[in-house]
Amino acid sequence: MTTPIMPIPGNGQSVGNVRTSQSDPKTLDKDDFLKLLVAQLRHQDPLNPMEGMEFASQLAEFSGLEQMIQLNEAFEAQSGTNAMTQMVLNTNLGASLIGRSIMAFGSQVDVQPGAPIQIVADIGGAGGSATLRLFDQNGAEVLSQNLGGVPGGEQRVLNVDLDRKLPPGAYTYQLTVTSADGTEVPVEGYSTGVVQGVFFDRGGVYLRVGDNLKIPLDHLAEIEPSSVTDGE
Repeated sequence: MTTPIMPIPGNGQSVGNVRTSQSDPKTLDKDDFLKLLVAQLRHQDPLNPMEGMEFASQLAEFSGLEQMIQLNEAFEAQSGTNAMTQMVLNTNLGASLIGRSIMAFGSQVDVQPGAPIQIVADIGGAGGSATLRLFDQNGAEVLSQNLGGVPGGEQRVLNVDLDRKLPPGAYTYQLTVTSADGTEVPVEGYSTGVVQGVFFDRGGVYLRVGDNLKIPLDHLAEIEPSSVTDGE
């Protein structure tokens, strides 16, 4: 592609057309800059040549541009190395968690046949009356149950007996707590279970928790030996 070249500041002379190496005519690299400089020298008026100071100034600009490009390339290479190092560290951490019980930020729950739902939540204030709503993977509500009064603080286990059979799988829940004066109490929901494996998805490291939960490694909130949860 042939791109019209504007006069280089300081000389005021048009230097014709120079073929650039970029597909975008608005973006010039160091090779394009050098071509501009050579073209200017080639087309300058012999009766009014470029002054030495002006030429030196443009050479300095070219040198600065080249250094900036080299720095950007170095930063990109370093960034890629850091990302790979972080991925390795995350993978090692995830592998070390296999067989251990974890608690992670998020409101997922693993529903198993014949087993009560176990929910961990941090309930604000003095607590209040709690209602649980359960949603399937399509976002449809499949359960709504009144849990009665719950105290404030971190509630390690809220066992919910299902009043209907649900297919096993990963569900999300919403725990709503209303205080005695009718105001809604803040609730932080957690996902819990034993780590069964580690896998990658879209450049991230995920934990396979229980049979059905998929939890990003960076959502971890607490790690403890699996024996604490299993009661061994």
